[in-house]
Amino acid sequence: MGITVNSFISNSDARWKGFVRILIIAFVGLFAAGYLFILIVDPYGMLPISFDFDRGPITAEQRFFYPNLAKKSQFDSAIIGTSTIRLLNPDDVNPLLESKFVNLAMNAASVFEQEAIFDVFLRYHPYPKTVIFGVDHVYFDKNNYAKHIGAVKPEHFPEWMYDENPLNDWLPYNWRTMQITLKQFKCITGMRPFKFRVDGYEDFTKTMFAHDIDHIREVIYGSKTPKEKKPVEPAVQATPELIKSFAFPAIGHLDRMLSRLPDTTRKIVIFPPFHIYHQATPGSEEAVKWQEFKRRVADLVCRYQNAALFDFMIESPITTRDENYFDKTHYSVTVAKKIAHWIAREGVSQADNPNFNRYCNPMTASFKR
Repeated sequence: MGITVNSFISNSDARWKGFVRILIIAFVGLFAAGYLFILIVDPYGMLPISFDFDRGPITAEQRFFYPNLAKKSQFDSAIIGTSTIRLLNPDDVNPLLESKFVNLAMNAASVFEQEAIFDVFLRYHPYPKTVIFGVDHVYFDKNNYAKHIGAVKPEHFPEWMYDENPLNDWLPYNWRTMQITLKQFKCITGMRPFKFRVDGYEDFTKTMFAHDIDHIREVIYGSKTPKEKKPVEPAVQATPELIKSFAFPAIGHLDRMLSRLPDTTRKIVIFPPFHIYHQATPGSEEAVKWQEFKRRVADLVCRYQNAALFDFMIESPITTRDENYFDKTHYSVTVAKKIAHWIAREGVSQADNPNFNRYCNPMTASFKR
């Protein structure tokens, strides 16, 4: 009996359907295996149930990796701020303040973002030993009072990583997530080293221009020759009306963070040392405004127990030396090491130090060495 055309078509159709069925099963299987791989590695350390791998930052996207660092139980202290305090090295501060710091300062972090990462840290460390806050132009300038500054687009700041809702912590399944997962997997398994330290610290000056004094002065002054900053004459008078006109809405975020810390926590607030040429010109309205801003911050900080404020944003041997800087606001690693020692040692000394002004004289038991 011969094979009919209909039976040939029927057999071909069955084979084709079987092939399509296998293809679909294989695709679904690969898809599921890929997402299972992502869930197991959990590259950002955000899932409610996750393996205890030693994850760390694998790209420079701090806003995506710092929430996981803020949760780690190995730390008992934190550094909060922008890039102007990122060079404060936990390796330097830890032995001086007998703490275990994680540096959570992020490039161009708005006060909203700073408070968000602070919230994550405090959620997992309700009784921190020490918290250091960097207070700079982001707090001072109301034009910077925005939800996002360094995160150009809202999606550059993953709010779902910072909230308390575990249901939105499931990672998106896309090519970018798979790339991050593969990189994290290689680091976890030792196939490649972590590019960034797991305590959040990075010497970002290594990737900046060469420490050439002519280039530095070009950045600071706009020329290879240093320029003198002449005071404004006649000087602007700090009248009650002028003082009253100043608004610093961002200070409220600092107040909220300080208010949530226990009395036992050491609270250290720092005005970082901007180069003198980029500080307010003496006699100007901006200088009056900065003076009032510092006064209000000092009044706030000094209301709290176990708190100290260090003002490095003054004319000093640090801020007048061009060799100490890479640009107008970012100082060298050497200066950062000195700052670590000063806030830990000189902070309890009665001796004057020309490099900073100290407020709230922190003569409490936990500050004494």
